[in-house]
Amino acid sequence: MSSIPQTTDNRNSVSDFATKFMKRFHLGKLLFKCNAGKEKGIPGMDVFRFLFCMMFSDSSFYMQMKTGTFGEGFSKNTIYRFLNNAQTNWQRFTTLLSAGIINGFMKPLTDEKRRDVFIVDDSLFDRSRSKKTELPARVLDYCSMKYRSGFRMLTPGWYP
Repeated sequence: MSSIPQTTDNRNSVSDFATKFMKRFHLGKLLFKCNAGKEKGIPGMDVFRFLFCMMFSDSSFYMQMKTGTFGEGFSKNTIYRFLNNAQTNWQRFTTLLSAGIINGFMKPLTDEKRRDVFIVDDSLFDRSRSKKTELPARVLDYCSMKYRSGFRMLTPGWYP
């Protein structure tokens, strides 16, 4: 039994939460700074809002397409082109977003006399033993100085 209510009202509340979050931290401006905008057609902010809300929904993109509940005004190719655009600097986006959250929300909660440290860690997410993992890369593990199959996991952190 799931503890998360599975109602249609949940989708609207997630969308409202996402809209408030995006307005508070100016995600549209951050996406534009990181070259994630679209030149024509569907705005990149609409695609990003859909992807952001999908993380908190109870179904995946594949299941939404299969069951016919996908009601957005764009196709799956639009989403794939948005995510795979070589011009978009996603590392800069996550760094700017985390700095905005820290400076706009968390920093006023601490005393001004304390030193602030911003930590960015690019640890290895090792998937060497997974045969069915999609698109792993050959990355260097700095601890063992060996190449492994997996992903780079960017983790921004703040230590007050």
